[in-house]
Amino acid sequence: MSFIRWLGVLPVAGVGFMLPLITTWMAVSILYLVAGRFSFSLFTLAAAALTLIGNGAAGYTAISFGIAVAPQARQKTGVVLAVLYAIFTAVALVFAWNRPKVGTGTISVVYLVSNPVGLWWWWLVFAAVISVMAAVAAAVTQSSE
Repeated sequence: MSFIRWLGVLPVAGVGFMLPLITTWMAVSILYLVAGRFSFSLFTLAAAALTLIGNGAAGYTAISFGIAVAPQARQKTGVVLAVLYAIFTAVALVFAWNRPKVGTGTISVVYLVSNPVGLWWWWLVFAAVISVMAAVAAAVTQSSE
């Protein structure tokens, strides 16, 4: 019976992960259409803030949705999902970090976005760490209820 419950927990946690990311992507796209034409620096700062908020929300809602499917085993489900989420995030960061590099190496927007030593890459690593912290916070707060 518990194996069947895990078949329900993982897809629901995946949906909980994707909803904030899709919403964030839509918000950044709309922001680019509105503010990107007027001020690139304003767009960049707002996109960075939205990315951080979206990643944190993705981690929290993924664990919360998964725990909602298995209310009898809240603590066990929260711990397992938080560990799986942290592993998935670490593997995704390693794959993203080791992808082929693009850009000329000069300081430019292309350099900041595509180069792993660029500022945007470090911001995405920070957002991933915040996302894992939010997942752990969801596992702790949701399992204690």
